[in-house]
Amino acid sequence: MKLGTVLVLFILLVIVTSVFYSPVQERSPENTGPGILASSTFYVYNETANFTMAGYDFSGSFEEPLPDPRNHIIVPGRRSIFQLIAPRCSYPPLVVCTGSGVAPFSIINPQGNQLGYVHVKLSLLKISGGPLTGIGVDVFSAPVVAVTQNGNTAIIRDI
Repeated sequence: MKLGTVLVLFILLVIVTSVFYSPVQERSPENTGPGILASSTFYVYNETANFTMAGYDFSGSFEEPLPDPRNHIIVPGRRSIFQLIAPRCSYPPLVVCTGSGVAPFSIINPQGNQLGYVHVKLSLLKISGGPLTGIGVDVFSAPVVAVTQNGNTAIIRDI
């Protein structure tokens, strides 16, 4: 091949590449695929005197690996840490990503009887900046109260 032919082919390659490839497209949120765009940590404390919290049926956008809820136990004086991701995003005009999850726990007395349960509800919102978190707890027929702090912490205490 002659140098002129190689040069013409190279120029054609550059033109075709620039037409079909754009660095702006590569970095746009639409092309991020299933990646995680926001993540936040949540804490659940068991500050009861002698009730055990036994997890069951977790649902939502928790980061993997999440322990099997049936084996997820929080004994008095301990805590559990959850990582929530925001995998659902919409783009124009702002990048808005959301994630949520529910972590229900049975409240178990020292004799092994279920006294009620609590649902810990987690939410994560990211709007073109840092994440905003929320946490709430519903108590059902259990002799406990829930206190939330800082949008990412739930504390379960005796009544």
